[in-house]
Amino acid sequence: MHLNDSKTAHNSKKDRHESIGIGHIGIHAFHHIMNDPRVQHIPLVLETSSFELPQETWANEIEVLNQLSGLALDPGATTQSDDLVKGIRTALQHAENASGKGKSKAKAPSRTSRKRKAKADEDDEADEDED
Repeated sequence: MHLNDSKTAHNSKKDRHESIGIGHIGIHAFHHIMNDPRVQHIPLVLETSSFELPQETWANEIEVLNQLSGLALDPGATTQSDDLVKGIRTALQHAENASGKGKSKAKAPSRTSRKRKAKADEDDEADEDED
């Protein structure tokens, strides 16, 4: 069984993977999966993306899934689940910082914005010719 949270809302018809507990599915759904007797002997495949420092982020997600297994998680109390998700967020932030993705970078103009600029430049030249 593949495990991943979702970057998009239910019924979006998109398969965009998010780290466990951070997306729209949420940590409580994974608590139910990890404690459901029907899936206890099914191999699980973590299907979350981590392009930078994958061992660190995946290890953290696997640890959270292991902690959820057998844990009596109170659905009304968010402190316990927030602490589990906080570890995943910290690992992801560390990976982004290590890759430089956490810092703002100047973005190259898109083809559309280059066309708009060229059109604006042409309009400016036409205005100057009329003067």
